[in-house]
Amino acid sequence: MTPEQILDEAVHVIERDGWHQGRLTSGNASTGPVCALGAITRAATGNAFNYTGEADAAANRLGAHIVEACSIEDSSWWQNIPAWNDDPARTKEDVILALKQAAHGEV
Repeated sequence: MTPEQILDEAVHVIERDGWHQGRLTSGNASTGPVCALGAITRAATGNAFNYTGEADAAANRLGAHIVEACSIEDSSWWQNIPAWNDDPARTKEDVILALKQAAHGEV
């Protein structure tokens, strides 16, 4: 799968399984609510904990989108995605919109 396809599928994962803050998932590896990164990993592999190169490429794309959209100076996606996802003001709708925008190159 391409990063774009993984990000689009991550939207479906969150819509189907739910969204979570604080950890990759509140369920198990293949079911239950997931955070943005857990949704990307589950979309790529079917398992929220099975991180692969494909998931990495999609996460890099979401991380770059978050950095640009939120004017964050540190471009370390592995820090920005969890912090952004877990912000108390963040909503499921925010995460879905960001995944869609990152998949299609929109800010």
